[in-house]
Amino acid sequence: CGFMFSAIFSAQQLSNGSSAAIYGMLGVETVDIFQTWQLIPNKCGTIFNLFIKLAIFLGIGTLPYIDNFAHVGGFFSGVVVGIWLLPYIVFGEMDGIRKKVFQFIFAIILFVIIFVLLYTFYNNSGFVCSWCRYINCVPYTSDMCAGQG
Repeated sequence: CGFMFSAIFSAQQLSNGSSAAIYGMLGVETVDIFQTWQLIPNKCGTIFNLFIKLAIFLGIGTLPYIDNFAHVGGFFSGVVVGIWLLPYIVFGEMDGIRKKVFQFIFAIILFVIIFVLLYTFYNNSGFVCSWCRYINCVPYTSDMCAGQG
């Protein structure tokens, strides 16, 4: 989903690599932290560590020629897939039912997201977003993002 997101929002910039999958793993890590919240001994340290990683990685993505759209799309698809497919630790009968309902809902959400992204990609006749260029490259200097399209 990350590279489909990138292909829609930054179609003029070529991109490849495993960064969307790596951010997907960060999304799954986020889900895992919240699913096992009751078992984590150092909750504040774990959340702080996750937010620092996300801030640094997404901050690096604002530099030129780094595809932050793939990163953001990979992270959110990792969250959805993590809620759908990660094994659950169940803390009671109602908790098990709630988690099964979440799995069903997020499976549907994932397939809807994939369908919408594919439909938008193949039927896109020039998607225009005036502020989207700042997700991929923030002009920290006057000519920093000049070659970004």
